[in-house]
Amino acid sequence: PNFGAFARKLAPVADASVFERCSVSGTIKIDTNVTPATEDTYADGAIGGFVGIATNVVLEDCINNATIELVQYSTTTNMQGAIGGFVGLSEGGVSFTNCTNNGDLICSDATCKTNLNIGGIIAVCFGMEATVSFADCINNGTLKVDSTAETRDCNMGGVVGCLDDIGEKSNFIYVENKTTNNGAILIEGKVSLTARVGGIIGYGYRFRVLAFGTVTKEGEIKNN
Repeated sequence: PNFGAFARKLAPVADASVFERCSVSGTIKIDTNVTPATEDTYADGAIGGFVGIATNVVLEDCINNATIELVQYSTTTNMQGAIGGFVGLSEGGVSFTNCTNNGDLICSDATCKTNLNIGGIIAVCFGMEATVSFADCINNGTLKVDSTAETRDCNMGGVVGCLDDIGEKSNFIYVENKTTNNGAILIEGKVSLTARVGGIIGYGYRFRVLAFGTVTKEGEIKNN
């Protein structure tokens, strides 16, 4: 159930896909009971205000005003949920300049089998020496998990939900000028395994931050 207002998936190509002065508004709601055929198979639910899955993409002067909600009923622990204000999941080569997310990002998990990632700008970036960069980006939207029972792993970050590597190579996150999270990060319900929550990055493994400007977190972080 990968989805974006502009594209479900953009395949990686030599020349970057470019979004300039684009905006999305309204509501994006994915209500799914996707279950992989076998327990050895992973199924992704990557939802982005602009693109569900994107690699080698440039976004400049873009705004997401849409509320995004993922409702899960998956019966397997191998369901991966990713909700990003602009991009759900990427293998790197993504650049955000003067992009603002005003939409709330919500996951309602009925069976609580989903491994969840939520990021105000991008939910997941992973790869071998993958890069993601931000310049003058702001998240104003609320990030919220609403579970009727105990949740599984969830990574929630005001800008990036999860940064992870493949192999032994580090990922790189570049921050130029000012990047800010003003949005609240809320967990409603129980957490059975791990909740990794950060004002800027929810979870990161083997990565480097190269900052040339200011990174600030203003929003509330609350676990109910």
